Amino acid sequence: MRLGPLRHPWFAAFSGSVGLGGLGDEVARLALPLLILDLTHSIAAAATLRLVQALPYVFFGGILGVLIDRADKRKLLIACDALSVALTLTIPVSVAAGVFSLNLLYFIGFLLGTVEVAWGVTTDFSVIPALVEPDELTSANAAYFGIDRTARILGPTIGGLAIAAFGTANAMYIAALAFVPTLFVFFLMPPIYDVHRPTAAITARNIATEMADGFRFVLKNHILRWLLVLMFIANLGQQGIQTLVLYVLREENGLDEVTIGLALSLAGAVTVLASF
Repeated sequence: MRLGPLRHPWFAAFSGSVGLGGLGDEVARLALPLLILDLTHSIAAAATLRLVQALPYVFFGGILGVLIDRADKRKLLIACDALSVALTLTIPVSVAAGVFSLNLLYFIGFLLGTVEVAWGVTTDFSVIPALVEPDELTSANAAYFGIDRTARILGPTIGGLAIAAFGTANAMYIAALAFVPTLFVFFLMPPIYDVHRPTAAITARNIATEMADGFRFVLKNHILRWLLVLMFIANLGQQGIQTLVLYVLREENGLDEVTIGLALSLAGAVTVLASF
């Protein structure tokens, strides 16, 4: 049986741990809106959470890309994972301590969104190329995203079962624990070498110049320009639809967590099948 890029131990370990992290992320994506809806019964409050989680992509995407180019990728990913665990644990701990509030949740959501931007840019463009051979990059990306997509499909079902068993807030403990395997992988993984690491000093002028060069390159390329527009519209629509679906299933139809999780998993599976 051919394993392809998965024959590389560190790539296999990384992909598997990221799959577990994807499960935890989906548990949180289900638990947090349900927590808000159960408290407020307001679709506006749930939509606000989606908004604050997406804002870091708009505010910090460009500048983080410039800074990440110069960072020690392994140490950065360890920091991102540790922050994800700590921030996620803050939610159930604050509920147990009686200090939970919507404003606190929005603040944590914004911070988690910022960490997610740094994590995504680093893993997609630095980690995978460092773990496989250059001619395996396409198949490695396919394997990586296949594992991640599978986790995203199964995640809502696991989230629904976790919420039903432990409660909405306590399910966040499971989400936090799911990030731990990736943290161990990066602690043990050899250094990630970046041959094309920029050497220019980190100054406001250099950051602005590199961001301008990047935007100019995208805007001058007809295909990339329209891909940027389409991805913005698709991501915006996806966030809105997910919030609306959760509201309709929970508030208007009174469905339990397990049924909602199964419905979201089924919708994710249908979306993947429809793409072929």
